[in-house]
Parts: sequence; C-alpha cells; structure tokens
Amino acid sequence: MSYRNPKQFVDTQTAQHYRNLQNTMMGITEDYVREQKLKRAEEAKRVAKIQKENEEELRAQTEYQNEVGQAWNNATGPRSYLFAKATPKLQGYINYAGKLSTKPQLSQQEKIVYQNTSTLDSYIKRDLSNGGVFQEGHRAKQAKAGEMGGYSLENDTDQLAWADSFLGDGSKGEMSFDVDLTNFGGPETKYSYKNPKTGRVYTVTGSMLNRIANNPDLNVAVVIPDETTNMQNIANEFGKTIVDGKATDEIKDIYYTNQQEKSRVRKDGTIQYYVEPNEELFIQNIKSAVISKIDGLGDGVSPNKIALFNFFKRKFGQTDSFLPLDKKFTKEEEDEFNNEFAVDYATYISKNFFREGREIVTREVKPTKEEKEVDVSYIKDIEIPVAKGPAEEDGAFINLDDLERSIAKFGFRVTKAEEVGGRKARTLTKSVEGADRSVTIYDDMQPEEVKNLMIFLETGKENTTEQVDPFSEFIVNE
Repeated sequence: MSYRNPKQFVDTQTAQHYRNLQNTMMGITEDYVREQKLKRAEEAKRVAKIQKENEEELRAQTEYQNEVGQAWNNATGPRSYLFAKATPKLQGYINYAGKLSTKPQLSQQEKIVYQNTSTLDSYIKRDLSNGGVFQEGHRAKQAKAGEMGGYSLENDTDQLAWADSFLGDGSKGEMSFDVDLTNFGGPETKYSYKNPKTGRVYTVTGSMLNRIANNPDLNVAVVIPDETTNMQNIANEFGKTIVDGKATDEIKDIYYTNQQEKSRVRKDGTIQYYVEPNEELFIQNIKSAVISKIDGLGDGVSPNKIALFNFFKRKFGQTDSFLPLDKKFTKEEEDEFNNEFAVDYATYISKNFFREGREIVTREVKPTKEEKEVDVSYIKDIEIPVAKGPAEEDGAFINLDDLERSIAKFGFRVTKAEEVGGRKARTLTKSVEGADRSVTIYDDMQPEEVKNLMIFLETGKENTTEQVDPFSEFIVNE
C-alpha cells in the first residue's frame, strides 16, 4: 500500500466575497445615512420656509386688521355711541377679512366681503355726513310740527325717536349699528332704534339716509306739505285786482256784487252798513287751480297728502275726521278722499284770504240827538234752546233749529244757514226803520252772547259780547 500526501484545498474566493460584501454593505449604509441627512436638511428648510411664510402671513393680516380697524375708529369717532354695542361684531368682521387678505384665491362672495370690509369706513363717513345734512332739516321740521312744512302730529313716534337718538338728541343707549358685508355694490349699513317700552325696532339704512340727504322731499317721518306759496298765488290770481301784471291789495268787485247789506254800530253811535265777500263764489272759481295743485303732490293718496288733509281738519276743529297716515284706499275711497281734500284745500284758502277786514263799507248813518228808547226786555226773557244728547257733548251747544222757530214771532228771520269751521251757523236779520241789520250766531256760543247780538239787531247799539272769528288764527303770508 502506497502512501500519498493529502491534498489541501485553500478557499481564497469566499473570503474575498465576504470582504466585497462588507464593503458593499458599508457603502449602502453610508449612502443611506447621507440621503437621510439630505432629507432632514430639506425638511428643516421646508419647515423654516413654512414658518417664515406663516409669520409673514400673520404679520400681513395684523397690518390689515390694524389699518382697517384704525380707519373704522376714525370714521365712527364723531358719533361713537352709535357703534358701541357693535364693537365685538365689528372686530369679528375685521379678523375674518384679515384672513381673506392673505388667501391666494378668493371666491366671488369672499371678494365682496373683503372689499366691503375694506371700504366700510368710507360708507360710515358718508352716513354721518348725511346725518349732518338731515339734522338741519329735522330740527326745522320739529320746530314746525303740526304746521305746513313741519312733521305731522300723526307720525309714528318711534320714527321721530330714531331721528333724535341718531342725532344724539334722544336716548343714545337705545341705538344700535349693524352692517351687511355680503351686499353687492357696497356694504349696507343699518342704524336701529329700539323702543325701551315696547321692544319695537325701527331701522334706517345708510342708503336710505343717503337718499334723504339728497332729496328734500324724503324724510324718515311724514312731513305736512308746505302749500303756503301755492295758496297765496291762487288767492292773488283769483281774488285780487291785477294791475300791470301784479296783484294789488284790492279784492275783485265780483265778490261783493249782489251781496246782502249788513250793519253794525260804532262806539260813537254811527250805524255802519257793509257787505261781506262771496266766499262761495271764490271757492267755486279757484276749484280747478286747487285740483291742479293737489295733483302736483303726487299720484294716489300718499302719507303726505293725508298729513295735509289732517292739518285742514285740525284747523277746522274736525279732529274726529283724522285719517291714519298709512291708510290704504280702494278706488272709490280714493275718489271720495280727493273730493273732500279739494274742498278743504279751497276752504282753507278762502278763510285765510277773506279774514277780518275784507268787507266793504257801503254807507254810514250818523246818530240823531234824540234817540228813542227801545224795549228789549222781551229778549232777555227768551229761553235759548240747548241741544241734548252725547253727540252734542252733554248739551253744550245751542239748538239753532229750535231757536229759529222760537224767535220768528219777534221779527227775527234766518237769511243764511251754513257750517263754518265745523260748527253750525245762522245769519239772523231784522228790519228796523226800513233798514236790515244782520249778525251771525254759532251753535257753540253762550246764550248771553246770542241775546246780546239780538239786542244789537233791535237797537243798533254795539253788543257787549265780542264775537270771535273761528278762523282768525289762520293767516297766509302775503
């Protein structure tokens, strides 16, 4: 048996592979670490960038909010009491708009809100400026309340309270402010007054206030139309003598023609005979001109027309005929209103134009030295009949129909029956020594006043009771 040396196998490749694998793994690890470092660096940069952008955005928002807020403060300062209650809400509007100011893309509605928020201060300044214009007219109309050119006494009291509070003349604490920032075409500001007793709220918008400031015919409350100039022109055209195109102080002769002669006794005993103007003819003549002026007040039955209608009724003592300013009319009711309105308009002109002193003296008779004593004791014994029933205010008025019948036997006759200023009236006439004497009595006179006038008819001596002209207070400026 032979002996062989054993062969030894040396593996040199495996070790090399391990070394190669180790180097590969080390390379992969280093690349991974390097890649992770790059990613962390990039993330840090991204976070820093976002943080910087957020800071810049927040700074921009803050600057916008401060700028707009300061502008609002400057605008509201003159009447800060109007906006006190709205401060938290206004701040919320500013904060929201501040966020919109840095938003890359806005919806159409967001654009409107942002634009309205940015320009609100200019609208508030406009409102307060218009309030100054309104203030002058408001106080002037308040001073003339109940008269032509002034506020109607039938106005809603909350409307007038709003005006006083808005201008700082009333309860400031009951005023509040709000705004609609979603309104296309500009923010719609709203100023409201709350009645502390009823809780009712009356609101006027900034756009409405703007219209009022630019149109003298508009107001927050109803104004009685000032027809003084129109009335004067009608009276001059139809009532006065025109010379060289200008009205004189003389009344046209047609209003005295065929009028009944009346008489009165002056303090020196002179009997003065005179005629009064024909008011019915004057009213008939001015009717068409009156209708034209009424048409000029607008179509339909407006609150202003009703205010003037109520003004006439108040002057005539017919307060039970007042109408609500917001009354709605049927066509038939509207026609009835217009007819009555025209009559009142014409009557008011007539009563102002033919006020005291418009009669014409026709002749005078001086007293004789010997005067015959006239027995008037029967007049003092006459019982003046008084109307009965609740409609006559517990019998406070004279029953003219019964009076007419009871005094006819003494030679007193009624030559005219009419209604003046809402009261019944009779013209009493008596013929004495070939001449007629006349007086006018009213159903609201005292019995002694009536008797004194009857004594005047009998004796021609001036009565002791002053006769009051129920329209003496109505004067149209000439």
